[in-house]
Amino acid sequence: MSLISAGLGAVTSIMSGNYQAKVANNNATIAEQNATRVRQEAATQAQMQDMEASQEIGAMLAQSSSSGLDVGVGSGALRRKSASELAARDRGFTIYQGQVAGDAYNQEAANFRSEAKGAKLGGFLGAATSLFDLAGPNLIADAAKTGKRGIRPKRNPIYTGAV
Repeated sequence: MSLISAGLGAVTSIMSGNYQAKVANNNATIAEQNATRVRQEAATQAQMQDMEASQEIGAMLAQSSSSGLDVGVGSGALRRKSASELAARDRGFTIYQGQVAGDAYNQEAANFRSEAKGAKLGGFLGAATSLFDLAGPNLIADAAKTGKRGIRPKRNPIYTGAV
């Protein structure tokens, strides 16, 4: 009966470890997809910001030109330059935020992959423990019967111990 119990415990432990590893690997895949998605969203948002900034600069130029002002010199040129610089800064910040969020998701994915490896190892160690629990009492009982402290390897008659 204890042999069946130990065998079932070992199999269950391996199955549980494999299941946990699959879940962790699935979570890692989702985190990697999230990293890609968040970077793409940041790039799209940066493009939208660029388009909005271009529209604002175009409207500013149109308004200044319709008033008869020379938009290539003086305060008109400075306003256009300032608006372009602010748009570039916003674009860079948006892309940077997307990269940071993507890096966080990639780190999460790496953590899940490590968790998967640990779960598999844990399953096998649990199986070994189940089998050892079966063998352990037998080893102790055998040692008690023979009066020996444990299992010793047989001596090799070829090896004498001299080097």
